[in-house]
Amino acid sequence: MRASTRLHDGSLFVPAQLTDKQHPFQLLTTTREGSYWNLVMPYAFASGWFAPSSSRAIVRYLLEHGARLLGVPRTYARTV
Repeated sequence: MRASTRLHDGSLFVPAQLTDKQHPFQLLTTTREGSYWNLVMPYAFASGWFAPSSSRAIVRYLLEHGARLLGVPRTYARTV
């Protein structure tokens, strides 16, 4: 996939829009775009678009760039 970027640690960054050349986020928590990217990736995985080997590399990117707790502070506690 031309829009994706393989990082030195073996992880794979895939932009939310495949037509755009977006640079990988050093830390997903430092930008609004990184936060959005983290929230939409589970839907991309569910689509079946990515091969299992690519999915593992993308999950590695998520885990190594701050995605474990991202999204929790953005919830509205009264709706949970």
